[in-house]
Amino acid sequence: MKKLDLDLSKHCIKTEIKKQYEKKLSLCLKNKADEETEVLVEALKEILETKDLISLRGKHKELSGKSNLKAELFILKDEIYVLIDGLKKITI
Repeated sequence: MKKLDLDLSKHCIKTEIKKQYEKKLSLCLKNKADEETEVLVEALKEILETKDLISLRGKHKELSGKSNLKAELFILKDEIYVLIDGLKKITI
């Protein structure tokens, strides 16, 4: 299981995941990443390429940005979801 904290205070989930992907990819390209980071890069890439994050943020206001709620992305073998404030689970 991989867990990634998301900052949705300034932008939406799609922008945040893209930002996290680019940050982690940069570490990989500089040979400063561990195996866990490399796995996370692949998972984030897959999410960006295969998931409809625009539709998801339209359905769930919490993912649209400008929110101070705590958001965490969980990547499991067979499930990807966001947990909002530890209470609301949104499957991606």
